[in-house]
Amino acid sequence: MSIREQLINEISQTPDILIREVLDFLLFIKSRANQEIKGKNNSHNSDFPSLLNFIDQINSETPTADNLQLPRDLSKNLDQCKLSEFFRQSPLAEVAEELEKAYREASAENDPTWEITIGDGLTDETW
Repeated sequence: MSIREQLINEISQTPDILIREVLDFLLFIKSRANQEIKGKNNSHNSDFPSLLNFIDQINSETPTADNLQLPRDLSKNLDQCKLSEFFRQSPLAEVAEELEKAYREASAENDPTWEITIGDGLTDETW
């Protein structure tokens, strides 16, 4: 009996609630493998992950059921969403808090050289 046949046999004897977990796990593994292949192909372009790759990674790590519970337009109800029970239990909450903290720290940074350049009326290309 091949591995595929064994898997099909086990799936046929498994309750539906566990099938959903297995499907989510399989989709996660496939997306992770695709990302590794893409990463190897794009490794010569940049050593830093792009924002889109980061978003894809978060999406692949978030179960589909969690994504379906999110409001369609988060920008309209972001504060309300952050307070919801779903969001507080989601792995996205921790990532969102880390990003907010990083944005706050970055906005608090003060580069005197940049401030002088802006004061001189020079563009950022000149800087």
